[in-house]
Amino acid sequence: MVSRYITIVLAAFCGGALQAQQVFTSVSVNPPEVYVGEPATVKLTVYTSTYFTKPVDFPSGNIEGAYTIPKRRGPASPKINGKTYAAIEFYYSMYPNEVGTITIPSISLTVVTPAEGDYKGKKRTLTTEERTLKVKDIPPGQSRDQWLVANDLRVSERYDKPLKDLKVGDVLQRTVNLNVTGTLSQFIPEMKLAIHTEEIHTYPKSPQLNNNNERGNMSSSRTEQVAYLFQKEGEVTLPEQTFTWYDPVRKKLYSRSLSARTLTIAPNPDLGMLASQRALLEQQQEETEKEETASDGLLWGYSWWQWLLFILIAIVGVALLIRILKEIRVGYKTYRKRYLASEKYYFSKVSKAFRHDNREEMITALYAWLNVLMPHTQQPTLKQFALQIEDLSLEKATDAFMRSLYGAQTSQVSRAEMLTALEKARKQLLYPSHWKDGKQKPSLNPSVVSSPLCR
Repeated sequence: MVSRYITIVLAAFCGGALQAQQVFTSVSVNPPEVYVGEPATVKLTVYTSTYFTKPVDFPSGNIEGAYTIPKRRGPASPKINGKTYAAIEFYYSMYPNEVGTITIPSISLTVVTPAEGDYKGKKRTLTTEERTLKVKDIPPGQSRDQWLVANDLRVSERYDKPLKDLKVGDVLQRTVNLNVTGTLSQFIPEMKLAIHTEEIHTYPKSPQLNNNNERGNMSSSRTEQVAYLFQKEGEVTLPEQTFTWYDPVRKKLYSRSLSARTLTIAPNPDLGMLASQRALLEQQQEETEKEETASDGLLWGYSWWQWLLFILIAIVGVALLIRILKEIRVGYKTYRKRYLASEKYYFSKVSKAFRHDNREEMITALYAWLNVLMPHTQQPTLKQFALQIEDLSLEKATDAFMRSLYGAQTSQVSRAEMLTALEKARKQLLYPSHWKDGKQKPSLNPSVVSSPLCR
């Protein structure tokens, strides 16, 4: 009675321990209020009071109204109310691209973790709470098309030729590069490098954007290139370029500049050169604009007709593969059917039976093989087979084998001798060229010998 009471108490205690497991999630956004383009860190944590038996799959984190970049993930062991939990933390960097309130939706997560006192992981589905992020408009007095939030900015420029000895009709290539940390290239403002006066005309090229995510630390760049065509002699000024950014850590505005440059353009008696250069640059610009227009309708770098061609090729490829697999299956079934009816298959069963010490299996296999080998003989026997092929060694082996077969126990020696004699006789029957005297032995069944056996 006492032992039964103890068992009940222990069962109740263990049941309570199994039910006491705690599995939950938390979501935090820091900071809760940002400017357009200012990153906010979303931290998603999954807790368990035991441990995780499988990694947790976190979603990619697509959020409407913002660019979301996975930052990092890792284990943690936080203490809550004096109790230590096993936790997995996942961080996103969220870059809002519009003013207003952005909603971070609730998501479902599947975790595998054992109950208290157990070791087998069980799947559990958790749902996170919804969170919001307030996105402020840019500060008063700031230009919307030049607004940039970043940790730092570096600017550099280069020219394809010396800035001295320039003349009418010359083309000067200018490249300006902005390297920015703490933001995406999509937020780097367009540079104002174009100049259109009587003295100079600008032909811009498509900007080059690049993003680099180094363990959650974002850096990016924007490179712009323009071609200046000098149309008239005199002095031309390339104005100062100022690039301003807001540092979200220091809460301050910073700027860097490219100094203004004054160029002296000398006259050129060959005005035909100016016309040819202008025509060449206009043609290049038209091609650039066509490429940009075409790229707007691309999906992952391919146009709709290219995707259609890929799909058609894939359909044809799958259809051919299915047809080939069907033909292979039909061919295999035909081969298998022929093999299961062939002399080779039945002799393989004879060989297998001789490896076992089972009289019934050997007798059954032998007669099944002889029926295929000698189809025109009613109830063929080993003795008949040996006599018809005139093989004295097979006759002797058959006599010894039959005596041992119906004796107290099958002799291992006679069994091995019999199998060797059968293999030799079969080889001589099916492959007459192996005879020493070069003479072909009488055929037991011409249809079997001459037919393509499954060899």
